[in-house]
Amino acid sequence: MEQLEQYREKKQPLLDDMLRFITFQPNREQDIMSMMQNYLNAEPTDRPKILESLMQCVRDEDYPDPHLGSYPYTEADVVECGRILDSYIDRLIACREAGSTEKIPRCMEQVTKEINISFMKKQGSILSILGGGRNCAPSLRELRKQPVWSLRSSRAT
Repeated sequence: MEQLEQYREKKQPLLDDMLRFITFQPNREQDIMSMMQNYLNAEPTDRPKILESLMQCVRDEDYPDPHLGSYPYTEADVVECGRILDSYIDRLIACREAGSTEKIPRCMEQVTKEINISFMKKQGSILSILGGGRNCAPSLRELRKQPVWSLRSSRAT
C-alpha cells in the first residue's frame, strides 16, 4: 500500500479518540460530584432538573450525561474533520502524482485553516483542543508533517 494511502488508516485512531472524548461513559462517583457542582452553579430555575438527574444517579438508575452541552465539539464535527483530512490526503496524492511537491506546504496550511474554521464556532481551534495533552495530538502531527518529508524524498527517486 502506498505510504500516503496509509494515512487514511492512521487518521481513524485520531477520529476515534475524538469520539471517545465526547461519548458518555457513566462513572457514578465522578458524575455525582459533577452534578453537585452543576447544581451549585446553576440558576435556581435549572436546579430541579439537575437535582432529579442527581437522584437518578444516586439510586443507580439511568441518568443523563452531566457534561452534555459542555463538550467542545459534536459527533458531526468529528465527521467533518474526517472529511477534511481525506481531502488533504487526496490533495497530497495529487501533488505527488503531478510532481508538485512545492505545493505541499500550502496543502498543509489549507488543511490546518479548514479544520480551525470548522471548529471556530466551538469557541476555539480543534488543533489546540487536541494539543491539550490528549493522546491523539501525535497522530495529527504525524498526518500534518510526515507526508511532506516522504513526498520530498520520493521526488528525488
